Amino acid sequence: IYRPISVTPETGAEPDGSRDKPYAYLNGMDVNNGKYYSFGGKLYLAKSDMKPCVWNPGTAGMWQWELVS
Repeated sequence: IYRPISVTPETGAEPDGSRDKPYAYLNGMDVNNGKYYSFGGKLYLAKSDMKPCVWNPGTAGMWQWELVS
């Protein structure tokens, strides 16, 4: 099964899932609880493991994503 991996950081620093170095979210990637992801110019915290994740951050009704900024 193919799952994309975030390799191009939006912050200019090597991503590690921290608040300062979030992963760039790609539809279908593995998302890990407690890690940060950037999407659409905003920062989100994953509140659950989603493997693979097919729900974009900011999707209405998705408690698994918390908007940080």
